[in-house]
Amino acid sequence: MNSSGCFVALAALITLVGCDQHDMPSQPSSATRSQPSDAPPASVAAFNEGAITLDELFLQVNASEFSFGGLYYRPDGKLEIALADTLRRPQAVAVARRLLGAMPGLNDNVDVRKVDYTFQQLSDWRALLQSRAEWMRLVRTDDVDELENRLRVGVIDDASVAYLRRALTAAGVPSKALTVVVAPRLAPSQSIDNRAFSSLVGGASLGHCTIGFTVVSGGLSYFFTNSHCTAFTGSDAGNIGGVNTTLQYYQPDPANGVVGQEAYDPLPSPTLAGCSIGDTCRLSDAAMIRVQNRPISLGDIALTTLNSVTFTGYTRIVGEITLGTSPSPPYLILAAGTQLQKTGRTTGTTAGTIVSSCENRGLGTDPRTGLEVRLLCQHQADFASAGGDSGSPVFVPPNSSGQTYLVGIYHSGGCDPVSGICRAGFSSLSSVRAEFPQFSIKP
Repeated sequence: MNSSGCFVALAALITLVGCDQHDMPSQPSSATRSQPSDAPPASVAAFNEGAITLDELFLQVNASEFSFGGLYYRPDGKLEIALADTLRRPQAVAVARRLLGAMPGLNDNVDVRKVDYTFQQLSDWRALLQSRAEWMRLVRTDDVDELENRLRVGVIDDASVAYLRRALTAAGVPSKALTVVVAPRLAPSQSIDNRAFSSLVGGASLGHCTIGFTVVSGGLSYFFTNSHCTAFTGSDAGNIGGVNTTLQYYQPDPANGVVGQEAYDPLPSPTLAGCSIGDTCRLSDAAMIRVQNRPISLGDIALTTLNSVTFTGYTRIVGEITLGTSPSPPYLILAAGTQLQKTGRTTGTTAGTIVSSCENRGLGTDPRTGLEVRLLCQHQADFASAGGDSGSPVFVPPNSSGQTYLVGIYHSGGCDPVSGICRAGFSSLSSVRAEFPQFSIKP
């Protein structure tokens, strides 16, 4: 445990517990979190039309190729397609190229792996799980795991493992298709060192958190950070959603003056598409902050020497990965095995790969509603992070010209001090765009 975050190892999994209140900026206890009258509409659905997740893309492929079970990058960097019928590789490749683009390695000679179930089958069993409120009360995470070709469910305790496995198999889910384990909560992490930037950039210290990326919307300048960085209610779930106009943001500290005020932060909604019965949901742990008193450097992300906080310069955003795929080369999707980096105020620039894609993750009971707050279609990577990194930009490793593609915004994680295993949760840029007014991330 350190002054900026805390975690405990439990049953060989990383358990992250809530950070101390002194990690958060002070604010009146009576502070209210609401949408001001001049803010954009509070409904998530207002910006959700046309959004698509990685799981939805895979289901589209499966609808055209019945044997498709998913695809991912192996540790050796090679793409692999999971198929229930490996003789259908030519058909699967043709469909995947049409729907996913010219991904590196997606060619007629791509490796295939024989699996037991299609992506649609696993998704149907996941929908069955999500349809029962009495089951979902025991669930912390649920994911169609294309690496293991299983429905992976993380639950609150050992008793729930046995109960849920029995209940799902009795409902018709093959026992072999299930992985049910006790899952810790991946709690928010609340330094790059306290460097003051003359213009606001992604990766810069925001005091208790990190600036994700700067944007322009409606001719005005904003930056994104995590929604959970915008208040402290004593509950991780209670920090998600609702504008807090009493909180002032500094870069890097009060001595350098106020740089922003929260402008938009949609409340969780029980009617959001994909939200399980008895839950209230968001697509991203993100908040949009109106910039004050300092210019932005649109499209720039600060870099450090890997695994340090030694500032080395910037990478320039030249594109983004949204709606599942990048619209131009390198045609990446957020599949397991994709290589990524992030820059945060505490651990600087760190690198890793996606280990879980499009996972629904519960944050706990929201004291405002009494409902479980669940983030839909979140991703996990294995890059290092620590307290203060919340809000960090997640991006593709820069090319030789210093250019990158923006991928999303980091929100939670840490590293086990014994095993050294790191887990880092992040929301994709696609999910952020689905919840917020239209914005530009580059000049």
